[in-house]
Amino acid sequence: MMLGKMRLSGRMYRDNEPTLESDKRDLGEALAQAVERLPQNIYPAKIERLATLTATSRTTETTSFSSLMLNVAAFSEMLFAWACSSIG
Repeated sequence: MMLGKMRLSGRMYRDNEPTLESDKRDLGEALAQAVERLPQNIYPAKIERLATLTATSRTTETTSFSSLMLNVAAFSEMLFAWACSSIG
């Protein structure tokens, strides 16, 4: 499903490239109409699984980032202590 008309009128890299041109409809309305035509409840179990995986990966990413920041802080302290001892 495309929200426009395919034309050979693009010119980003060369003339007459395939491009999807506006059909002058309001994009918000056209998108809403397109979404209404989509089939519903095709993969409800997969949607639930995706939501679970997304929540889990966010928690893992946050934990990994926190661990990384602690390691960076510890390394910075060690480097600072070494620099101070080298100066004195």
